[in-house]
This record gives sequence, C-alpha cells and structure tokens, in this order.
Amino acid sequence: MLLKFTKMQSLGHDMMVVNAVTQKVFFSADKVRRLAHRHFGVGFEMMVLIEPPYDPELDFHYQLISADGETVESYSHAAACCCMRFVAEHKLTSKHTITVSSAHGHQTLTLNDNMTVTVQKFEDTPAMTSSCERIYEGTLVVD
Repeated sequence: MLLKFTKMQSLGHDMMVVNAVTQKVFFSADKVRRLAHRHFGVGFEMMVLIEPPYDPELDFHYQLISADGETVESYSHAAACCCMRFVAEHKLTSKHTITVSSAHGHQTLTLNDNMTVTVQKFEDTPAMTSSCERIYEGTLVVD
C-alpha cells in the first residue's frame, strides 16, 4: 500500500501528518515505532491522523499517536495548528475556520492571512496563535 504523508513542525515538535479522510490507513503500535525511528523511518515525535468527523456538526477529527505507538490523550497546540494548515493546503476544506475534535475535546481552528493558526481550545480560555511549517511531502510503501 502507498501511504502519502506530510512531515510538519510547530513549536519545536515534529509530526508526521496523515490524511485518513481520503486514504484508508491502519497503524499498529509497531508500525508507528518503525516510522518514528529517526535513522530508519520518517522520524517524528507524534503522528497526527486527520480523520472524517465523528460528529456531523464538526469538520474533522484528529488523533495523536506518540512515537512509541501509544494514543496521546493530552492536548497538543502544535498538532492542532498542523491539522488546520494541513487540511487547508491539501484542499480538504475551503473554510478558513473549522471546528475539530480530538481526544481532548473540540477546538476551533482559524487559518490567518499570514498562514499562522489561531486555536480556541475552550470558550473560556484565551485563543493562542502559532505557526506550523511543512517540512516535506512523502510517499511510503507500507505493508
């Protein structure tokens, strides 16, 4: 199977972002560990799987998987920024503001004119704006 991915970084974290909206994907913990390896794989701290929404009122769901293959339950501002930048650059949405879900709840993400992303995690917390950069696009053959 061919797997298309994008290597991105934000706030000092590097991520492998995978489009699970238009690609059928499954990653065992062992496969994630091999892909995360810095010398023999893609090399990353977190994998971000962007998926169709679980709730029809939302635009997307994203799942975080650590380099050791475990699902990450905590919030990552960097991953949320990369999620917005990825869906915009890959034309998965034409919206500049989307609402997404993750294991940590719902977030509103806005792609600004200067290509930074503003993340509103909860209505009662201040929004944070950060940048996210694409490092490269790649395709892998995975078994």
